[in-house]
Amino acid sequence: MKKIKVALVALTTVSLVLAGTPAIAAEDDLAEDAAQSVAAAVENHPLAEDAEIIAPEARDGVFVADSEAAQITVPRTVDMPIDVSPTGHWAGALTGISVGLPEPVQGAATEVADDGSVVADGDGVQAVVQTLEGGLRLSTVIDGPSAPTSFAYELPEDLDITLNEDGSATLSRTATGLDEEGNEVSFTAEVGYVGAPWAADADGSEIETRYEVVGNELIQYVEHGPGTSYPVVADPTFWWGWNVYASNTVVSQITKLLLGGSSAALLASRITALIPAVGTLTTNVIALAGALLAFGAAAINACNWNNRGVYFGHTWVTGVLPFAPSIVRNGYFCVPN
Repeated sequence: MKKIKVALVALTTVSLVLAGTPAIAAEDDLAEDAAQSVAAAVENHPLAEDAEIIAPEARDGVFVADSEAAQITVPRTVDMPIDVSPTGHWAGALTGISVGLPEPVQGAATEVADDGSVVADGDGVQAVVQTLEGGLRLSTVIDGPSAPTSFAYELPEDLDITLNEDGSATLSRTATGLDEEGNEVSFTAEVGYVGAPWAADADGSEIETRYEVVGNELIQYVEHGPGTSYPVVADPTFWWGWNVYASNTVVSQITKLLLGGSSAALLASRITALIPAVGTLTTNVIALAGALLAFGAAAINACNWNNRGVYFGHTWVTGVLPFAPSIVRNGYFCVPN
């Protein structure tokens, strides 16, 4: 049983440049080609979200990308899953996830392309891992008609995967804790989602694709074959929540703006100036400002216990927290530091 302590939550509806032998150079060329294929597909496909890649660092035998939202660890050899550890108060056992790459690249070594993509060359396919702010794009570059048409991504066994009408998938986890009277309670947290699947051939034409859930695997089916222009790029992109810290001074300025009747647009511009990290997040800062307006100065000050500052953020936690004096909704929140 996981014991979760929550104080107060107020929410609204919200290059490796490897020198060496010609053989290594050829591998580098393959990694660059795969990364460029993904970049071209992302630029042209209507379902692909344009987001800046956070280049990982080589650290202790793995590749690590640190962002405001999470730390993402990619193995040097595809024998372990990619680990995502979101930062802030919703980190840890509740919101952390891992993603195993498809079977055709298992055992493959990974390389970092010039744009920061981590590439693994497998059997007829390449896996291109791109760490984003608040997200993880896992693209499969399919070389020809003999390559597989399905690609399974293994997720933690305690994670529930729900397919949505638009083809996307919601990721949730149920946790248990104790209320103030010592009674066991539970709630479900939607810890992230996977964008609707997309795939495109070398000509930019859309390829039919869909997800299916089997146990704890999210499987992407890609309908490629004779007549398809290769390479094909197929993509699931995982997204999760984020947190940014606001000091007591920043909280005081925000509450003054709220008390002064600030508009959402003005508040958004001040938030961006006061908390620069917000500008790097894949979120609409005006929506965050609107959420803070809905909180009101009193609720934000309540979050600022002992004048230690507040975490503002976005999560997909839903349901009721019986052991905290709040209803938690899908959207933005503030949590005391």
